[in-house]
Amino acid sequence: MIDLQKYKALFISEAREILTSFQSELLRVERQEAGREPIDAMFRAAHSLKGMAASMGYDGFSELAHALEDIGSDARLSGTMATAAVDLMLEGVDRLNSFVGLIEADNAAACFASDLVESIRALRAATAPATATSTATGGPAKTAPGDAAAAIDTGLTRILVCFSEQSQAPQARAFMLQRQIAKQVEMVESSPSTDDLRQGRFPDRRLYLTVRVKPAELERLLKLARGATDVERVEDLGPLQRRRSDSAPAEAESADAQRTVRVRTEILDEFIDSVGELLRARDRLRAVAERVDLPELTEIADEMVGLTKDIYDRVMAARMTPLSLLTDRLPRVVRDLARKAERPVELRIEGADIEVDRALLDELHSAVLHVVRNAVDHAHEGQAARAAAGKPEALTVTVRAARDRDHVLIEIEDDGGGIDPDVIRAAAVAAGTIDQQRAAALSDEEALELICAPGLSTAEKVTDTSGRGVGMDAVRSTAERLGGDLQIRSRLGHGTCFTLRLPLTMAIIGVLLVEVAPAVFAIPTNRVSHALDFDAALLRQAYGETRLRVDEELLPYYDLGELLGFCREQPAQDGTVVLVDEQAGAVAVRVDRIAGLQEVVVKPLGAPLAMLDYLAGAALLPDGRPAFILDMGKLVRGEAVAA
Repeated sequence: MIDLQKYKALFISEAREILTSFQSELLRVERQEAGREPIDAMFRAAHSLKGMAASMGYDGFSELAHALEDIGSDARLSGTMATAAVDLMLEGVDRLNSFVGLIEADNAAACFASDLVESIRALRAATAPATATSTATGGPAKTAPGDAAAAIDTGLTRILVCFSEQSQAPQARAFMLQRQIAKQVEMVESSPSTDDLRQGRFPDRRLYLTVRVKPAELERLLKLARGATDVERVEDLGPLQRRRSDSAPAEAESADAQRTVRVRTEILDEFIDSVGELLRARDRLRAVAERVDLPELTEIADEMVGLTKDIYDRVMAARMTPLSLLTDRLPRVVRDLARKAERPVELRIEGADIEVDRALLDELHSAVLHVVRNAVDHAHEGQAARAAAGKPEALTVTVRAARDRDHVLIEIEDDGGGIDPDVIRAAAVAAGTIDQQRAAALSDEEALELICAPGLSTAEKVTDTSGRGVGMDAVRSTAERLGGDLQIRSRLGHGTCFTLRLPLTMAIIGVLLVEVAPAVFAIPTNRVSHALDFDAALLRQAYGETRLRVDEELLPYYDLGELLGFCREQPAQDGTVVLVDEQAGAVAVRVDRIAGLQEVVVKPLGAPLAMLDYLAGAALLPDGRPAFILDMGKLVRGEAVAA
């Protein structure tokens, strides 16, 4: 007996991928995009899911996928899909997604959707006069007059053969009938396929055949099928047609198309760890070569540098994933929220083909989703107000991605009412986030930053979507944890734009190593502008805090040792100042010494160190010492002291 359990992980991975595509195609069908192309893609997705689940013995999953396939089949014949059918299909996709979770938890027996299957059957029965193309004994239905001129006969006919439940070997009967028909006419497609039938995959006893047959030969073919053993019913589903406006079917992929292989993310993570060790060994070898006057060793060290760089680039390329993995989930979210709020919203996505580290995408999803949900819930001024302002009825939300050297910029922009800085100030004062005097002194740009304060909300009422004052602080924290930042721009009456600036990868980063007392710490180089010698004579007291004069500018000044709680008998008189770019501007941070630049693999921290928000991870240095990676933004804002 075949052990199917070992194929479960592959099923889960492929099912989730297909369901994501399935949902995207459904939304394209609803928006009436690209003719019948998304209808065909949607049908193929349902068909693939049905076959995959049946082969694994997931009967509840297969039954629901089959019901969705039936709706897709109706849509292929009619060329359209009603809103009620789209709603049921989307509900079916949601249910199948939940089934994947149950299967992953070894609870496939709980995959039960008879209620939804019955709803689908009831809908098909209610719309049968409009979509049916045949009866059990009659020929193909007439094409609607309005569609006749637009339809092109492909010369293909679909036939459904249903086998009796009393048949002892329906898959064998179907296989033999399939072979008989293939000898008589050209068979273009069979569902289940020949291979499926050979392996006993025939869960619903229905055989769909697409054949190229002349009208005069069709009745003979139907008679052959009806006379086969254990056949209960034969239906002529009519000719396959396409609209003249539709593009020609896509050509099959060539045999030499680029091949791919699935690799678990855990394997890639382990590969990154190995590359990190290789980088560490490279740096040790280079250090030895600098101390020993041996040309051959220096040559080997230089060669090692080039090889490790090449391996690193290839590993990172394997981890890179298009942003579409994230953005493909957004149209469904926006659709459901807009319908619930009864507000028209148009979503635009640009730059979804830009690739970033897969680990970063996993972390980023909830942050982007929250900002998009906020835009739908808060930005729409109401149809009357938009009309008065000369805006279109639908709010436009644009998710835009672009490369900026070794960073990616993700913008979530809307053309709504914008954010009123005065409202933010008042809400912050009411929440106790800031006092009245400090709020009044803030610029409009600084006031906008207050929406990221924990617990702050300007919503007039709490909804299922937002209004509880949680979310934007998490969005900013996520961006900073990933080595990036969040910027907010808004113009009252014109809209708001949130920009996430993030590194392309978070697995291996460049850091500046600094020493404080006996310890070594790492600051990401993408945060460091430059360094200079410390001069205590340049310290000033201004704006109620200590500042350092740098090029005629007074920058906030911090001693890293004091921030980290290291004891010092007297104020430092020497050392180095590192200028770090943070969200509110540059800050000057004094360290004892700069130990150098390094490429390191970021290691996550376990408890209790993970509770310290200002520690972004750790790295192992070539000499074996650990170095904590600092989130300078959290550290200088005093969150370290609070922790």
